[in-house]
Amino acid sequence: MEQPVIEQDMSSPAEFMSSTAESVSVGCSFIVTTVCIHLWATRPGYSPIVAALGLGFSVFLVLAAVAEWSRVKRWTLPFKLMGVAAGRTCLLVTLAGCLYVPTFLLWNAITIRHLEKNRDVQSLNRILEQQDCRGGFVARTWRLGAAIDALGRLRDKRAIGALSSIANDPAFCSELEENDLSINARKSLRRLGATGVNIAIDSLLMHWHASNTDVTRETIEREMAEVTEAGAAERYRSIMQKRDLSSIAAIHVALINQGQADTVPVLIEALESHGHKQMALDYIGSGNPALEEAGRSWAEDNGYEVVVGLPYGGGRGAWGSN
Repeated sequence: MEQPVIEQDMSSPAEFMSSTAESVSVGCSFIVTTVCIHLWATRPGYSPIVAALGLGFSVFLVLAAVAEWSRVKRWTLPFKLMGVAAGRTCLLVTLAGCLYVPTFLLWNAITIRHLEKNRDVQSLNRILEQQDCRGGFVARTWRLGAAIDALGRLRDKRAIGALSSIANDPAFCSELEENDLSINARKSLRRLGATGVNIAIDSLLMHWHASNTDVTRETIEREMAEVTEAGAAERYRSIMQKRDLSSIAAIHVALINQGQADTVPVLIEALESHGHKQMALDYIGSGNPALEEAGRSWAEDNGYEVVVGLPYGGGRGAWGSN
């Protein structure tokens, strides 16, 4: 015959306190972790605060891990709390890291959109001028990029100074065009009238002269050919009048697209003094007989074989297309 068993009610004030304290410790650890990540990503100047929080949190984790490892059957309340916190910490840190990036991007998107809706050009300029998010890739690419695009859509000339600083700063250039904030800044400048267009062209010329690889120069020349807004033709004409052959080489695709007959002799001089393989291909595929002949001659003189009868496909401009 089975003996009846009387189960002891384990609910007690002490256990209630333990459960409450467990919830509080878990919440506090989540908050501290999130604050540390936020300060690290967006406020690199606050390194002493981050160091202090990180040190305190690390000490807490060590104590919690020791308590979990050395616990016994009859453990006391403080050790129980530390053990529970140790078991939850890894999960919370992972959760905070996973939620931080989308939350950060959403918050910044809402903030930038609010500033744009209110036409708060001064606050958007301040984001670019302070560059307080320069320490992190996420902030650099998204926050500054969103502010640059918003200023371009607003078409307010008060943004010219802030956009120019980004367009001319080599620190914001990148080999990946989608991460190149200077390209975004020049696109926004081109929407601000003739003054912005001229600044964008000057920025491209500056980067072209500073570059030391043909690949970088080819990228800049391709972007230069896309600058066709009002005021661009006059700026190209002024460069031609100065007969600065290096600058003419930088804008050769744009000049080919304009198709002005008086530019042909100067374009040939620029090829002879500052030519490269892609530039010769642009001349050969331009559709202008004189430039095509100059491109073939340059290629043969520099050891390249021009195969007759095959489509070159490398020309980035067409004579008189603009």
